[in-house]
Amino acid sequence: MLTLPNAEGYLPRLYKIFTSHETKMAKPNLFTQMFETVLSLHFGRTFWLDEENEFCSAPTFKNGSTDWEMWDYVSEWEDLEGVDFTKLFDVHRTLVQQKTLEEARA
Repeated sequence: MLTLPNAEGYLPRLYKIFTSHETKMAKPNLFTQMFETVLSLHFGRTFWLDEENEFCSAPTFKNGSTDWEMWDYVSEWEDLEGVDFTKLFDVHRTLVQQKTLEEARA
């Protein structure tokens, strides 16, 4: 039988390593920025799906440009108070439909 040193703390640390998004990607490439995003006026953010279909977002300025350097994963949002999940899921559905259509055309 395999025994792990300090097994109590080992699994949570291992889980964090394998579920951490920190090294998966940077901002989306130019094609994604131009054609595979949804700009939500309600949220004031631009949304997209990354290469691993993770739901991402970045703040959108009032002039419509996106602050790509400040992107994040929607799954890592901590303050969900006041978030309209119906609208958020509508954005996600739109992105999935866009991606499905693109894959069908390929």
